[in-house]
Amino acid sequence: YFASKLWDGEPWYMQIDSHMTFLQDWDALSVEMLRNAPSEKPVVSHYPPPHYADLKAKSKSPAPRLCGPVFADSEMESQIIRLEGLSDYDKKKLKHPRFAPFVAAGYFVAHSEFLREV
Repeated sequence: YFASKLWDGEPWYMQIDSHMTFLQDWDALSVEMLRNAPSEKPVVSHYPPPHYADLKAKSKSPAPRLCGPVFADSEMESQIIRLEGLSDYDKKKLKHPRFAPFVAAGYFVAHSEFLREV
């Protein structure tokens, strides 16, 4: 919520976790995914990989899907819904993002109209 208050008319909006590590040209890749998505108002979202992950290697394989909502069971995250990732859903890397019914707060990017409409 607070990050959305920093929006100053840019065409794209992104929210991320503070511990992110980025692949070279990550911003252009994100916009390309949005433009290629089979939706009028796409949101690209995912749980970010750990900061020590080999991002070049990961970029060549399919990403896990956001699925399986469960309530967190730790005392600190009591009653927070967590999404589990299904890592073997896609057998090959897809050219276009696919529909998922969930958005993760760790990483999501959308056209900035998102801020006005949601």
